[in-house]
Amino acid sequence: MAWLHTWCGLWLGWLLFAVFLTGTLGVFHAAITRWMQPERLVVTAGAVDNERALAYAQHYLERHAPQSAHWEIEFPANDDAAMHLHWDGQASGGDGEAREVRLDPITGTVLPPARDSLGGQHFVLFHYELHAGMAGVWIIAAATMVMLVAMVSGIVTHKRFFKDFFTFRPGKGQRSWLDAHNALGVLTLPFLLMIAYTGLVIWWPDTMPAGIRTYYEGSEAKLFRVLGQAGWLESKALPPPGAPAALLALPTLLADARERLAAGADSEHRAITSVAVTRPGTSTASVAIAGAYLYDGLAFAARRELHYDGVSGAYLSTKAEDEMLGTGGAAPLVAGSVMRTLHMARFGGYAVKWLYFACGLAGAAMMATGLLLFSAKRANRKAQEFGAASARVYGAIDRLNVAAIGGLAIACAGYLWGNRLLPVALPERHAWEIAVFFAVWLAATAHALASPPARAWPRQLALAGLLCLALPLLNALTTGWHILRYLAHGDGQSAGLELGALALGALLLWAAARVRRAGLGDA
Repeated sequence: MAWLHTWCGLWLGWLLFAVFLTGTLGVFHAAITRWMQPERLVVTAGAVDNERALAYAQHYLERHAPQSAHWEIEFPANDDAAMHLHWDGQASGGDGEAREVRLDPITGTVLPPARDSLGGQHFVLFHYELHAGMAGVWIIAAATMVMLVAMVSGIVTHKRFFKDFFTFRPGKGQRSWLDAHNALGVLTLPFLLMIAYTGLVIWWPDTMPAGIRTYYEGSEAKLFRVLGQAGWLESKALPPPGAPAALLALPTLLADARERLAAGADSEHRAITSVAVTRPGTSTASVAIAGAYLYDGLAFAARRELHYDGVSGAYLSTKAEDEMLGTGGAAPLVAGSVMRTLHMARFGGYAVKWLYFACGLAGAAMMATGLLLFSAKRANRKAQEFGAASARVYGAIDRLNVAAIGGLAIACAGYLWGNRLLPVALPERHAWEIAVFFAVWLAATAHALASPPARAWPRQLALAGLLCLALPLLNALTTGWHILRYLAHGDGQSAGLELGALALGALLLWAAARVRRAGLGDA
């Protein structure tokens, strides 16, 4: 079991560390995206009057998209203070592609488009597919299975859970790495088991497709029809256009919609989040006003959508709309919905997000200490696990440890720097930001392979720390935004990101100083 734990952990430890660290950052993907698109914050301060804001939106769409078959108006949300207007692009002889405009809800003026960036979604995509599509999903799934094997074999190998958790001997070299690895493993074990298992389960149609291929002829649509959930797979056909007719003033519907949404709901979930108009300017026009999602434990989230006649304003119906698939009494869908909610921290608010973030960092540290423990065990003895090539293999492993841990930290910080340094109007800008991430990581890997580990470790950790510490300064110089301005603007998420960068930067510089004194990598 010790052999299995060692080699499973080593050969996939570098990949698992990267997956775990990016997944941990992905917990706050919305906050990262908000910071990486500062244009979202260029709105007039003040309380939003939804009636007035909706009137601005209707006026804009009637002028610029009168022939469009569908409008959608999104009210300001926690992660974006602007209104978002969407239409299908058929207006004025357009090409049919979707269009989007951002409006200031206070003044009705058109806001500049947010810079093209994946933001925090980059970390999420890397976490589960390595930016490699379905091939990446399969690689991550295989690595996760190996992670489960490594955890089970680690449990068997380290039977003294509680004693290991309370044992730490600093300054003892290999013993210190072992104590840190054991303590972090015991601390995060329930979280690691849950996150690995749920990560596998939510991709079951792709990682275990035999059942669908055998019993449902390879068709997911047929499977969900059997489960009574075919509706979400079917596209909704628009009603045929009627004779020309004036659309009623949309703000006049909001009072009635609030009253209907208030029935049986608390103040948070009676809020109106969006207004959609189908076939505007015709006699068949209809209006759908949606409330906020109401989360029912871990299983699913539902909201109510009110439908009105777009010409007379008459109330037509209320429809319950589900965000996730855990409805209709189908137990497999409820179970799958619970797995997704658990894995993605879609419950419990910020308290759970911070808990996931802390556990994720601890889990990544556990993997890092395991990789370093492998090298420490072989630094002071003449192991010959690879015969005559053992010394070269151990040296390569030491250098890859630097690239995987220190290099990834530099790449993550470099990704944020790229967001501020690349030209805002650069075509395919989001792809360039991702290219910066991989280019920085590749450069750090080249440095790690070309340098003795004892020199590469403190240099890479120090560089990552300096990039984090200087990030708020870079932001202030390039956008004019800084921590105090964020707080004055009520943007705690962006301020929190910069405070977090300062804290991580200080921690990385402290680690670099400790590594330099300890001579990590001397072998």
